[in-house]
Amino acid sequence: MNELNNVKVVIDGQVHELVSEDDPIYVQKVAAYIDAKIKDIHRQKNNGYINHRMKTLFISLNIADDLFKERNINEELKEELKELTESLTEYIELTNNLQEENKILRDELEKTKNELSGVLKKLDLNKKEKMI
Repeated sequence: MNELNNVKVVIDGQVHELVSEDDPIYVQKVAAYIDAKIKDIHRQKNNGYINHRMKTLFISLNIADDLFKERNINEELKEELKELTESLTEYIELTNNLQEENKILRDELEKTKNELSGVLKKLDLNKKEKMI
């Protein structure tokens, strides 16, 4: 079991002591996020009175909205990653095919050079024989 951390956070002007296995800095960030959502709700309602139940509802809706938006972004990124992975796989396959073709062409070129060298030697010998 992980070590439990006691973390003091301020949410909506009140100090709360939380116990968590998470890193205290992470817990502070989460608490700051909730605190910011509460402040947003107060600003949206022009500092008018909001009962606790409505405040909780608005905060929950805002957080759920953020969650759904992040999930959509996550799904879009997953799809983009899938497409990029497929493209990369195609490029790797194409590269491998081109490397194989390049090797075949280099081998053929080397063979042709050797044949040409042999032909040039024969021509050179024929010239020398004709001179004699």
